[in-house]
Amino acid sequence: MITHFGKAELETLVASEGGPHVSIFLPTHTSAADALQDVVRFKNQLQKAENILAKGWMREVEVRDFLGPLKRLVHDEGFWANRQSGLAFFLAKDEFFVHRLGVPFEENLSISRDYLVRPMIQALQHSPHGFVLTLSEHKVRLYEIEDESIRSVVISDLPSNMEAMLNYSSVDPGQQSHSGGSTFGGKRTTVFHGQGGKADTRKEELQHFFRAIDQSILARLQQTNAPLILACIDTWFPIYEAVNSYADLSRDYLSGNADYLSPQELQQKVVPILLAKAAKRQNEVLQNLGDHLHTSRASADLSEVVRAAFQGRVRTLFFDQNAKLEGEFDSTTQSVMISPVDRPNELNPYCLDLVEQTLVQTLRHKGEAYSVAQEQMPEQAPLAALFRY
Repeated sequence: MITHFGKAELETLVASEGGPHVSIFLPTHTSAADALQDVVRFKNQLQKAENILAKGWMREVEVRDFLGPLKRLVHDEGFWANRQSGLAFFLAKDEFFVHRLGVPFEENLSISRDYLVRPMIQALQHSPHGFVLTLSEHKVRLYEIEDESIRSVVISDLPSNMEAMLNYSSVDPGQQSHSGGSTFGGKRTTVFHGQGGKADTRKEELQHFFRAIDQSILARLQQTNAPLILACIDTWFPIYEAVNSYADLSRDYLSGNADYLSPQELQQKVVPILLAKAAKRQNEVLQNLGDHLHTSRASADLSEVVRAAFQGRVRTLFFDQNAKLEGEFDSTTQSVMISPVDRPNELNPYCLDLVEQTLVQTLRHKGEAYSVAQEQMPEQAPLAALFRY
């Protein structure tokens, strides 16, 4: 039930359709003394959800069964004993997800045809995600950092150390080659040494070693397109960089031998690099959007952006983190209808928040999205987008 939250989990939420979808967000306390108020807030949100569902979605007897997975948590002491800064609950027919995050949410309840995912986008932007690869002669380790966790990534053909990879035991000092370890695909290779002496030989061996590592981890990294941070001595980084084939290798790296650093120590050193890299990318994309505004490649016009999102044309979406705009997109006429009446969308399942719907459609079509403050939005618009075509 409780899982970490990343790109795959976001895709699962976005793909769910049909309704009703209940989304509850709570800020939570890490101290036991304040834990009781978290439970009270949760109970209040459940009562509100019960009333809304009974008025517009289903009969009262069905509501009790539907909310059962959430209600059972009220008296689960073990559940409330494990605390981070934020809790997110997602419930639909045959679906129930709970995510703990290190980012506090604003207390919120949504009942609609889809899950409310906007707060999760905001949380992901403040949660580091990437990989760290530690390189030394004696140890190679790959970790994934996501939110507040770091976990080892197991790849079967990742070389464990340089000696095993290059098969030093088979080297004859008089030879100009020796048998290398098995590389990607299981083929054993031969390492040829140049005529430049020990320095050239050492560089060639490192190139062979690093190329095997690169080929082993490439498929895993490309599933996420997250940054890769190296931890190695200074002279090794340019050699690895030269053979690297992964597009998002960071030029910022951890200098020195990381063999004796614990995973948590690695995490503490890498997180600032990941957060800085994410902020830089966001600023670059926002600048790119501004540069192409009022061309066919970008727009801050509400109707155009909403329409493009439903058509799958939005590559990158920026949205005002606080904007709500009630209305609906008519797929038959390809028109955007904005409601002049302020009605809570949980009481009217057919009149939805256009900002949220545009976000959902962007993500369903594999676009990316950024939540920003109003003053950062181009022309102070609630939505702006870069288009694929």
